[in-house]
Amino acid sequence: MTQDSDVQQRVLSYLRHQADKDSEDLAALMECTAAECTRCLDGISEEQAVFQYDQEWSIKEVLGHMLASGNGVNREIGNLTEDRASAGESASGGVVSGADRPIGELRQALARLWRETV
Repeated sequence: MTQDSDVQQRVLSYLRHQADKDSEDLAALMECTAAECTRCLDGISEEQAVFQYDQEWSIKEVLGHMLASGNGVNREIGNLTEDRASAGESASGGVVSGADRPIGELRQALARLWRETV
C-alpha cells in the first residue's frame, strides 16, 4: 500500500467515524472546535493578523477563507434540509481575503459562523 493510499484510507475511516455520530455529538464537536479556535485567536493583534511569511496566507486571509467556506457549507446544508437546489460555487471560488476587515470583526464573524453551524 502506498503512502497516498494509507492517507486516503485514514481519511475515509475518519469520515465514516464522524458520519456515524448523531447530531448531539456533532454539535458538541463543533462547540469544542469553536472554543479552541476562539482561544487560539485571543490576544492576536492587528499587526500579527496581517503578517505573512514568504507567500503564506496571513491569519486574516485564513479566517476569510474559513468564513467563506463555512458559510458555503452551511448554505448547502440548509439547501439539503429544505430540499432546495444547490446554489453552486460562488464566483470567488470560496476564498475571501479577509485582509480588509479588522481582526475583531473577523473574530465576531467566525463566532457567529460557529453558532450557526452548531
